[in-house]
Amino acid sequence: MSWCTGSTAKLPAYCWSQKKRSVLRALQEQLRARAWKKYYHALVLGDWPGNLQKVDLPLLKTQASEKEKRVFVDSRGDAAVSLFTVQERFTSATGVFSLVRVQILTGRTHQIRVHASASKHPIAGDDRYGHFETNKMLQSQGLKRMFLHASTLKLVHPASGEPLLLEAPLAPDLEQFKQRLRAHPHQKQPDRK
Repeated sequence: MSWCTGSTAKLPAYCWSQKKRSVLRALQEQLRARAWKKYYHALVLGDWPGNLQKVDLPLLKTQASEKEKRVFVDSRGDAAVSLFTVQERFTSATGVFSLVRVQILTGRTHQIRVHASASKHPIAGDDRYGHFETNKMLQSQGLKRMFLHASTLKLVHPASGEPLLLEAPLAPDLEQFKQRLRAHPHQKQPDRK
């Protein structure tokens, strides 16, 4: 007879905690092995070039104070790889934007933010690595925060071994802003000399 098949009151709680521990260990092992696939959606400034899909730039984290972390592209940093795929392009009175889906192959602090900025396409609303003047204009148009959203996580269910897909819809405020961009296209005016 197993310890987890008894009928005393304390055994079910003990058995449940053992199951939780084994599930946690299985999830931690998947995380260490980088078996999880993580996808994000980001609205970036500019027209993301179709040929720039893989960003492979090492990132170095510095900490100026307890609250202030900065991450830089630096050859002394840790390897970091992000895959960017354009989902949609927008042209508005504020400028040109690209909605990208990003898969991170590594999990570094601020990885997507720094990779987008280093590629000359910072994330809309990013107050640390973004374009401050454009962010002010975007705030006046309803974007009150950074347009970066964790959308999909693919992993293996720790108990059943089956593939598990977790998806989160775009937050309502970000969805509304995206719809506003879609609804109010702006024709780019030719440069005047």
